[in-house]
Parts: sequence; C-alpha cells; structure tokens
Amino acid sequence: MLYPAIKALFPEMKDDAMVAQLADDLAAGYLSKDGIMSPESFNFLMAMMTIAEPKLKPMPYADIVALSYLPK
Repeated sequence: MLYPAIKALFPEMKDDAMVAQLADDLAAGYLSKDGIMSPESFNFLMAMMTIAEPKLKPMPYADIVALSYLPK
C-alpha cells in the first residue's frame, strides 16, 4: 500500500529496492502517532528526499518543525 504512494510522490526515485525499504521503514514506525516528528525520522526523511530530488537543499530540523503549535 505504501509502495505505490511513495512511487507517486517521488517519481524520480528509480531504485525499487530503496522505495521498498522506505515503505517498510514507514510501516515499521517512522510515522508519528502523536503528530511530533522525531529528529531521527526527520533526518531519514531528508535523506530520502535528497536522494529522490538531488537539487533539494536539506533543511535543519529546528527550522522546519514547529512543536509549539501542537497541543500539550
């Protein structure tokens, strides 16, 4: 189920093994259950996104994640 979604989101990602690994990793718990993306998950996402789109400039976790908007 995740594999086709990843292929649709990142059509330039041609390595099927990497897409399958990403789908497995997401299914294994990289998706947040509380709305908070951990720094580890964020770094993994940045790594995958820069592989899929090499021109993408990675951003620091602190510049992207705004935890102050989440309920306490």
